[in-house]
Amino acid sequence: MKKRFLFGGFSAVLIAAAAYAAPGAESGMMRAKLDVNGDGNITKAEVIAHADARFAKMDADSNGVIDASDRLTRTKSRFAKMDTDQNGSINEAEFISASNAKAEARKAGRGAKRGGGSAMGGNNVGKWGRGDANNDNAISRSEYDAATMARFSARDKDGNGTLTAEEMKVSRKFMRGRRGQGMQSPDDNAG
Repeated sequence: MKKRFLFGGFSAVLIAAAAYAAPGAESGMMRAKLDVNGDGNITKAEVIAHADARFAKMDADSNGVIDASDRLTRTKSRFAKMDTDQNGSINEAEFISASNAKAEARKAGRGAKRGGGSAMGGNNVGKWGRGDANNDNAISRSEYDAATMARFSARDKDGNGTLTAEEMKVSRKFMRGRRGQGMQSPDDNAG
């Protein structure tokens, strides 16, 4: 029973992790990945280049659509990495080892900066949320790009094609504020 519960909990974690792997998440670590030239600003071109790489990684079968089969492939891959003795099940020691390794990698990736919420916004892939514009339970490349650019444009308040440190700060503040308040736009909290 304990093993079933552990595996069920682990499955939920894997599904949540797959859901997080979505266009445009931006924390301190992610900001560094997006800000390729290190100028403290994130341009539309930097976001597009990052989105290209993320989509390619998530589209496991390279068919131009992120769907349930891609999520299953990624979940199986994560499971295989955790199943170090390759016996088809994950025991407590393997689970703890994988969790500790992930925590250490996260800590090392953050360096002196503390990670945080997502200023670019997450995409609700696990629920096929707003990224799935036509509600077909898959996210096409055009839907992915549209969602990425919509988030970017919503944060680019002056419309100059660059997210400044101040725009990102305002966006992070909004995202933290909305976590318990439902889905509102940044303008809903403006005043």
